[in-house]
Amino acid sequence: MFSQQNPTLVKNLDMMSLDSLTHTQLVFKSGEPLLINKKESEIKYTSSGKVVVNANDTITSVTEEKEKETYNKLLVPYGQRSKITLSDGSVVHLNAGTKFIFPEKFLLRERTVVLSGEAFFEVKPNKERPFIVKTMEENFSVEVLGTKFNVSAYPADGCIFTALTEGKVNVVEKGFFNNKKTVLKPGQLATWSKKNGNVEVKNVDTDNYTLWTSGLLYFESESVINIIRKIERFYNIDIVLDEKLDIYKIKISGKLDLNDKIEKTLQNLMFITKFKIELIDDKYIIK
Repeated sequence: MFSQQNPTLVKNLDMMSLDSLTHTQLVFKSGEPLLINKKESEIKYTSSGKVVVNANDTITSVTEEKEKETYNKLLVPYGQRSKITLSDGSVVHLNAGTKFIFPEKFLLRERTVVLSGEAFFEVKPNKERPFIVKTMEENFSVEVLGTKFNVSAYPADGCIFTALTEGKVNVVEKGFFNNKKTVLKPGQLATWSKKNGNVEVKNVDTDNYTLWTSGLLYFESESVINIIRKIERFYNIDIVLDEKLDIYKIKISGKLDLNDKIEKTLQNLMFITKFKIELIDDKYIIK
């Protein structure tokens, strides 16, 4: 079963660094990577066992395993995004700085994938085969049958966020004796703290948590640090905070169009925060 293999898959994903990558990489079971030279890529796994990249290149690489699932990895470096259609028809939008493991073909009763980063899922309904999203935190996962939801699970962040736009999901906390499941309804956000393992649920405008798929960043009473991290990932830049500047507790609201050039985005951020940002030695300094 996948649950027995999952620790190895998660470990392999954790060992793969995005820091040195300049292109999105689709890594097959053989370990051979396919480099995709586009900031926004699209990959489709067909039911016939082919892989179509950016609607042009077609690759016959799916293994002919009859009873055992084989896994591929999709690595999306900072500054890039990708969209992948899985073999069951489910669609996954991957944000910048994301690592994703998935079966070439779903053969087991549970359709299980592993995520490190952020993704918006449009899961193909199948009542007989639930869809499971595992994260790098072994005590947290998301279970669905067919729905649309966003998961933000970056290793550097203190929380994992799950926003449900359509259908129903179970946010699962793995316990010592049993698992605790929290049911989400459309329009709700679940925040799972890595520090204390608690789940908090609140009603939100979930569209604000999926606008990144269109290159927009919306935030409401959100930490400046979180906003800066998202901008760094999207543009693949370094932003340094002046040590004298105490902004860790400051929260701001607004919207940034990440389709703009970085200079324009930072100008808008300065307008919202009233901070100054200077470019020094290829690093942006906030003062």
